[in-house]
Amino acid sequence: MKTVDILGNNFSSLFLAHKLIDEDVQVNLFLDGGRAAGHFAGLRLAESLFDIGMVFLEQPSEQNSSGEKFEDLSPEKRFDWLRYGQALNHEMAKLFSPVPADPVKVLYQGELFADYLISDQLDMLSKFGFALPDMFGNPRYPLHAQYKNDPACYDDIALNKASIFNHGEEMHNEMILPFLEKLTQQDPLTLMAKFHRVLWLPLYWPETIVQTLGGASTGLKEYKFFKTASGTIAEKIAAIEAQVKSAQNIEVISEPILRAKWRAGSIELETDDNNFTIQPDCIGLGLSRFCELFGLQAPTISDTEDLAVSFFLVDKELLPAELFSVINVLDKKYKIYRISNQGKCAQTGQVKLSVEANLNMLKPPESREDLESIFAAELAQIFSTHPSKFVKRKSVVAKDALVLPTFSNVAAHEEKTQEVSCLFSSGNFTGHLLGYNVASLNDQMAQALQLYFRLRPN
Repeated sequence: MKTVDILGNNFSSLFLAHKLIDEDVQVNLFLDGGRAAGHFAGLRLAESLFDIGMVFLEQPSEQNSSGEKFEDLSPEKRFDWLRYGQALNHEMAKLFSPVPADPVKVLYQGELFADYLISDQLDMLSKFGFALPDMFGNPRYPLHAQYKNDPACYDDIALNKASIFNHGEEMHNEMILPFLEKLTQQDPLTLMAKFHRVLWLPLYWPETIVQTLGGASTGLKEYKFFKTASGTIAEKIAAIEAQVKSAQNIEVISEPILRAKWRAGSIELETDDNNFTIQPDCIGLGLSRFCELFGLQAPTISDTEDLAVSFFLVDKELLPAELFSVINVLDKKYKIYRISNQGKCAQTGQVKLSVEANLNMLKPPESREDLESIFAAELAQIFSTHPSKFVKRKSVVAKDALVLPTFSNVAAHEEKTQEVSCLFSSGNFTGHLLGYNVASLNDQMAQALQLYFRLRPN
């Protein structure tokens, strides 16, 4: 029987192991002391699982699908999974049974509107009389958003320059910059425009903005997100993990790895209790962790933000009658930048909410000692009720969680992934080891499926 060795705890690692359950192979899954699926595993509290902030499923278009076996997938290329809509949606249906998420909203001037930041609903923008983009009518200009996925044009363009050109300065200052400033105080001139989605920001064509501001239809459809029926992705991840751990052909080694050595295509792993020699068929470690284990210098990633996430339960009748899956909070008076509705708690019947904020925005520092109280007070203002109505469950602080898309960060990450790829050419890497911004759930699904079709017995 063939042996498949998987090293790492990202979603690709777990999903690949899950795909191999019914194959005639022996799978060894080394989790390196981490939780299977990493961030997507969520947070388990006494009564239920929560996703750690906003987690959506995305279903690509099934037009122009590139086949089912992912042979020509370029896993290091951003959004290459879009070419495999039919196959990805088929796998997603089996794993998650996705249902359409409730609408995404944006809170602006104390009022809820359909969201324009991540879901392409632009109607609200016509209400506020913003000036048109200055350079409208010059589609050949390199800052035009039609070139945002073209490396020849957008590799050296800063976010604020692109946003002002395409959206107009007034709209940028009023509708884009306030949300960005909740995420980071980093100079927008140092942020790369091509990675605007890392910061949950849009970059529309100026023609689209002109039509919107004039009250005309743009033809742009709402970008639809999906969730599980329960509202929490982590519950499905837990079921996948349970199936993997109970499979007869899979051995899960959970203990942390102390050291690793690469020797002629094999990896020697050392833990507290055992030594292993493996042939790596999939590696799903973080880039810094990989460097630490193999004695490499870690990349110089200096521009990061610490994020705080708090979890609450609240009675459904205290929330707006208008359904929402996420509220992006634009109003400057709140530290919270996002509220996520994670469905009903099975034990209490209450709604599970998570709220997110940049920890460094909470001043003075001693105010951070009771995050739940700060956020409950803001939730009470937003939903016009009393802070005591929000049952505090837990807060978590994720150090350096948001790796900003600064020119220096991206260059350091890409330089290190190229070095790692050259040194360990047979690594079968996934996630962050492939490059910057190629570790979304869909990225990792596609990467795992490519490896699965290579590894499964004929």
